[in-house]
Amino acid sequence: MASGEVLGAGERLTRMQALSALTVGGARLAFAENERGRLAPGYAADLAVLEHDPLTAPLEALAEQIARLTMVGGDVIWNDA
Repeated sequence: MASGEVLGAGERLTRMQALSALTVGGARLAFAENERGRLAPGYAADLAVLEHDPLTAPLEALAEQIARLTMVGGDVIWNDA
């Protein structure tokens, strides 16, 4: 909240749970969990290399981070290097 008050602190997801919801969960919603949502052999090579590690970076750094590299189907479609 704008006041800084945290509502429902006990209901928060961990960072790993949130990352899983965005990746594996997103694939499940599209009925594609056997081909997307994981970095594994035989899965689509859709990925983003982020500026900061979302599991360890300070929370304030996550809101403004950018993708350094994006791949879809194994092809690089964005490269900031």
